[in-house]
Order: sequence, then structure tokens, then C-alpha cells
Amino acid sequence: MLRWAIIGTSFISETMAKAIAASEGSRIETVFGRNAGRLSDFADRHGIAKRYTDYDLLLDDLDIDVAISACQTISITKPS
Repeated sequence: MLRWAIIGTSFISETMAKAIAASEGSRIETVFGRNAGRLSDFADRHGIAKRYTDYDLLLDDLDIDVAISACQTISITKPS
């Protein structure tokens, strides 16, 4: 079973979530989003219990096999 993390909660994330849900042997383990309200809505729609607004905590999650970035790269990079 591949355990996925989706980074982002936009249109692309919706498409990815549907594809992962339809894929035998895959499940969405967690989702990351910067906006807590959008993150909660997205996770509720897709039955995702684990949610992160802290990117470092997502990266430390050992329950993830695959992560897909479904957002603009600039929006997830840390300030220097």
C-alpha cells in the first residue's frame, strides 16, 4: 500500500486526490496546506485525517511513502 501526501489544496490537488483514491494499492495519508480553512475543507472532502500546516512536520512524517506537490513551487519554499 502506497501512502501518499498531497502538498496543496487547489484544483490540481483535487484531481490528484481523485486519481489516488481510484488507484488500487494507494491511499492518501496526509495533506499539507498553508490556509487552515482550505486545508480542513479539502481533508474533510477526501477523508484525510492527518493534516499539516507546518512543512517541516510533513517532511518528518514517517508514514508517507510518496509526496506529490500540487501547488506552485514558490508557495511552499521557505523564506531565506
